[in-house]
Amino acid sequence: MKQLLLLTLIFVFCNASHGQKDPLLEELGISTEGNSASANVESIEKLNVIIKDSAYSNAKKAAKYARISYDLAIKIEYGKGQVDALMNLSRSMLYDNQLDSAMLFSEKAIDVANRLKDDELVVKATGLKGSVHMYQGDYDKAADTYFEAIKLGEKVNEELIISCYANLGHLFKMVDNSEKSKKYSLDGYRLGKKYNDTAVMITALNILGLLEKRAEQYPEAITYFEEGLGYARETGNLERQSQILYNMANIYFTLKQYDQGFIYYDESMEIGKKNNSYTMTAIGFHGGAYTYYEIGELNKAKQYADSALQYGLLSNNYEVIMETYALQALIAKSEGRYKKGFALLEMAYDYKDSLNQTELSVAAIESEDLFNEEKKRISDSLERLSVNLQIEHDKKINDEKVRAREVLLWISAFILIIISIGIYLLLKNNRLIKAQNVLVNRQKTEIESQHKEIRDSINYAKRIQDAIISKKNEWEKISPEHFILFKPKDVVSGDFYWAYHDEKNNRSIWAVADCTGHGVPGAFMSMLGIGFLNEIIIENHIADPGAILDYLRDKIISALTQENVKTKDGMDISLCVWDRKNSTLEYAGANNPLWLIRKGELKNAEIIKSTSNIANSELSLYEVSGDKMPIGYFLSVPPPFTTQTLDLHAGDVIITITDGFADQFGGEHGKKFKYKPLKELLLQLQSSSVDEQSAKLNETFEEWRQDEEQIDDVCIVAVKVL
Repeated sequence: MKQLLLLTLIFVFCNASHGQKDPLLEELGISTEGNSASANVESIEKLNVIIKDSAYSNAKKAAKYARISYDLAIKIEYGKGQVDALMNLSRSMLYDNQLDSAMLFSEKAIDVANRLKDDELVVKATGLKGSVHMYQGDYDKAADTYFEAIKLGEKVNEELIISCYANLGHLFKMVDNSEKSKKYSLDGYRLGKKYNDTAVMITALNILGLLEKRAEQYPEAITYFEEGLGYARETGNLERQSQILYNMANIYFTLKQYDQGFIYYDESMEIGKKNNSYTMTAIGFHGGAYTYYEIGELNKAKQYADSALQYGLLSNNYEVIMETYALQALIAKSEGRYKKGFALLEMAYDYKDSLNQTELSVAAIESEDLFNEEKKRISDSLERLSVNLQIEHDKKINDEKVRAREVLLWISAFILIIISIGIYLLLKNNRLIKAQNVLVNRQKTEIESQHKEIRDSINYAKRIQDAIISKKNEWEKISPEHFILFKPKDVVSGDFYWAYHDEKNNRSIWAVADCTGHGVPGAFMSMLGIGFLNEIIIENHIADPGAILDYLRDKIISALTQENVKTKDGMDISLCVWDRKNSTLEYAGANNPLWLIRKGELKNAEIIKSTSNIANSELSLYEVSGDKMPIGYFLSVPPPFTTQTLDLHAGDVIITITDGFADQFGGEHGKKFKYKPLKELLLQLQSSSVDEQSAKLNETFEEWRQDEEQIDDVCIVAVKVL
């Protein structure tokens, strides 16, 4: 009754969106407006196919359309359309990690398919239910459900059960039965190739690669992964791309080829975050943490392990949580924090008990054996049936009364057994729920405490960073007509801006920098940069931009001990010196450019990299490139930074930026914003006040980003020459 009420509420709420026109629905000829809502079988079929294909990449949007499809299928009494829509809802919830809802909709799909007496739909929905069980960690139930789907599918259509074989390969790998895992994965791969089912082929190839990795057959594993990655990229399957890239990175980490491994690892993490996959992101952070632990970088290992635990808890993935606690225990031991290590190890064992993998393995294997015995028994029975049919028919008539009494007794006994089992399971389940509640409450308390400590520390770091970043009055001395758009990705930022007005020499100096990383690591680097700029410019009175960057590079390399350890930590920076007496601008840059907006031509043609214009405007945006090297280790004997000089005119606008705005993903297709549209936008805004320009840039950024995560810190500084 509760499930029926939940379904009813979900589908009532989806009606609120029917009054709005939707481009996809219009294209398919579907109307959702009030009582005039209409569709036909063909349009619902097309909509269900589109929903199934997009469930991986955009689960929430797929769920929205699936509800509309279900509602319309009921309206025109199209049963198959109802089942397909319910399965799409289940898939969408599965990929959005709403596992209880996924199970509810898969069971509803089976019910409707059974009412329609459509065996093909029953097979498909049953296989989907098996996948939900597997995502929930109920491996014994998953095995039973897959074998149930195969048993029915062999009578109906072999093509319907391809994915069940591949998923069984996955299941038996998870319970450490490599032999059976390889058998079912190869069966799934061959059937997938036979029927051109690339999704199943990708799943099977991924499992086969993992099995070869487990057996330390690394070249064979890479071969399987590369073939699967090719199919995943061809079909745009982001989830599988992220998984396979992570698995390939793991092989190179095992072989201690860390540079090659991090190439695959970084690509996997980018795809996982973009796809909002909690499980894959948790696994990715765990892999990075373990690798950093192995190579002795314990601080990074702790940071990545904390992130792995956070995403593991969000995804409710007990295996990742268990492994992460165990890794945190190893890190604590390496640091000599033995008491903390034992506490973390206890947490890992708590989750290992929850997994109960030994029982699951036995249950899954028993399910397979029972299935095979059932097939043999049915085959033997069919052979005997033709011989004994007539004899049994005659005997049935004579023994009918006796059998009726026996059946009645058996039914009574069966009901009594079922009631007893139900009471036993209910009591056992109550005990399990109480134990789990204790575990969950303990976890919740510890996580809340950890999160509070982390939040308090980060907020304190933000106050420190805010205190040392140049204040508004310093910028007002440079030019009252200026704006600063500053949008940290996290509480603290790896981007920073700095300014100093030298009244004695009538010079204004400012910088915009992008440090390696963001969040807390980037903030530490930014504070180093600000401190060194104060020392070099204000204390040592160095005013040549190229020389300033040379000194800054030396200090960063020395502070990070990069003379011996050639790390890539550092920063990109644009540094400007405005000589007001001579009306000139001296500029030096480390990877970052300088943009100058002017009404008219810039005479220094030899230093101009590109020029941008817009229609009906006399303004031009000139780009001057910095040196293609960072503030940090570059070469053993790096060249000096170049100082470039430009004449300034009244009305010129000097713009310095970091790459966060242009690199932000968003828009209709999830692409980067890029530099060309940003330049055009800045040119269009020149007729507005500086406050309006800053507000419009911020508004444009948020509209472009939509539901996408902000990927980096953003900083844009504009100074107008008066």
